[in-house]
Amino acid sequence: MGEVARTAAAARLVAAAWLARSTGDTARAVALAARAVDSEVLGAELPWVLALEQEGDLLLDLGRAADAARVYAKSLSLMPHRARSLFGDARAAELTGDLATARALSGVCGSDGRGWARPELAAARRFVTAAR
Repeated sequence: MGEVARTAAAARLVAAAWLARSTGDTARAVALAARAVDSEVLGAELPWVLALEQEGDLLLDLGRAADAARVYAKSLSLMPHRARSLFGDARAAELTGDLATARALSGVCGSDGRGWARPELAAARRFVTAAR
């Protein structure tokens, strides 16, 4: 399967996962998100992490912050410093009570001074500022 087809398949699975979530079928949602990750990451020439981030977001939405943290960590191992993964990992750390990690990751989200117009990065900056 080519890169474009692999990415499209992963996108369809992610959409199906969120649809399952919206209908209350959380087990199916998690399973579909995991399949999306497998179809996107395995065999890719470049380390795509969009499905990983969506899986992490889904797990956060389901209240499974510890599981989400593991997914975001995997995403960051493939593509370090990716803002969406950093923010998700920071949010997961906050929700699991690991405030030191949450603050550290939130600080990294905007350390280059760009991108603060994004809502999740603005939230990270508020979190870091409130901790001071």
